[in-house]
Amino acid sequence: ECLVMASIVSKKSPILLPIAVPVQAARTNAGYAAYAQSDLIAGLHAYLYWQKCKRKGAFSVDNEYEWCKGQQLSLFFLREVEDNVVQLKEDLARFHYCTAPSLKQKRRMREHRRAVIPGTVDAVLQKADEAMSDEERDEEEAPQEGPEAGGEPSGKAATLEEFHRGTGVPDDEPAEDTAMASADAADVSASGSDGLAGA
Repeated sequence: ECLVMASIVSKKSPILLPIAVPVQAARTNAGYAAYAQSDLIAGLHAYLYWQKCKRKGAFSVDNEYEWCKGQQLSLFFLREVEDNVVQLKEDLARFHYCTAPSLKQKRRMREHRRAVIPGTVDAVLQKADEAMSDEERDEEEAPQEGPEAGGEPSGKAATLEEFHRGTGVPDDEPAEDTAMASADAADVSASGSDGLAGA
């Protein structure tokens, strides 16, 4: 549990808290926090609940994303926290503080991740790959030589570049967070400029 909480602090809480509906966000957070008035404990409970339901087969690989949305959870950040926990266990195992995850456990994790999360880079690349013809796929995999090698990106490279120019926010992550961060940055920049002008 300590490793899960450390991973949540270093990543982000897996609970979806849309800024546009603060009452619903507060109710969801309080529901996961239960007796504890703590956002960190709420994130821990949400992660453990997801793990428990996964072990019991409450959802399949194909409908895990929809199940998470119904529970107000971000599958993207649940997986991020899970990856971080595995990494921390492996690091601690080198100093004999705990047992490293077995190959069987890692294989089970990979099997549960066959379905990609909409809005992530994996989903974008998968969609681009499905839209490519056999000839385009062969050209994409062939090594580039000569003056054309430094030209404009094409195929998956162009799709990936376009994705990074956008928000890069998964579909299960509220876009309001990104907009709010941009607005805060603009306010800080404006206040800094006013301060310099006054000086």
